[in-house]
Amino acid sequence: MKRMLHPKALVALLLAGLLAGGCSSGPELPSGSGAQASSGSPAPAESQAEAGALPEQGRAAVVSRSLGFGEVNPAPLALFEESAEIEPFEEAIRSSERIEGILDVAEPDLDLVLQSESGARKAYHLWLPLGGPRTEGMKGMAMEVANTHTGYTISAAAAKQLAELVLSKGYTSEQAVKNGDVVFGLRGQFNADVWQAFAEKVGRGEEAAVQITSYTIEGAPIFENLSLEDGTIRYRRDDRFDGYAAKEHPRIYFCKRLEEGEAGEDTVYSLAECGEEASPFLLRLSGTGGGS
Repeated sequence: MKRMLHPKALVALLLAGLLAGGCSSGPELPSGSGAQASSGSPAPAESQAEAGALPEQGRAAVVSRSLGFGEVNPAPLALFEESAEIEPFEEAIRSSERIEGILDVAEPDLDLVLQSESGARKAYHLWLPLGGPRTEGMKGMAMEVANTHTGYTISAAAAKQLAELVLSKGYTSEQAVKNGDVVFGLRGQFNADVWQAFAEKVGRGEEAAVQITSYTIEGAPIFENLSLEDGTIRYRRDDRFDGYAAKEHPRIYFCKRLEEGEAGEDTVYSLAECGEEASPFLLRLSGTGGGS
């Protein structure tokens, strides 16, 4: 299991590891990448979750916000089907250089699944400079989802290009609703039942996970992810897709309880017993309380 690092340690570790990158070639691309369409059935994805947003055949790239090592987040953030958009991802992987030694880094920023013309797929974790001016000039890193012991340096120019491609796509409230997010925006709240199902599972001590997406006045998404595993609630907030936010690398909190209360006609949820930290989370569902 990877040891999680405080966000302030991320930059130093990435710089140290990336500068130490050797001359070894990058990880493999899916078979048939860059080639013309071939006959035959598409190769299976490395995991079932990767297939959701991808066409059955044809070159494509799908990016999602990473939720941890060794798996791909099935909720797509952006789908790329034009060659001009796919090629930068393929080239960044192809030209990356292996980092020697044992890696100890914070969780990935993104998951990437590349699909070749034949339908063969390969999944990667990505670390990219999504923090605006604070991460300007930083190199990136790639890692195969199937091999989380080896990382590959992505040049600063390539990492910047990929970050700009991802950020340019946006993440609409319609897409968030389709992905099953609990959504709060200018048009109201959506998928409240998804949150209530999550809260009920937590109350029973069952493993569960949920993503909340809130939209600013400018329409930028702010992501909050909660999951219950082994009796502990894991909470992570990511505001790096908001052009006006601080864009800090997401911090992870571990809490023991999800508390529920009422405020008039609304139901209010918060996290409790988060170590020495005050509750980092507050959610208010309109019209679900019992007050008058």
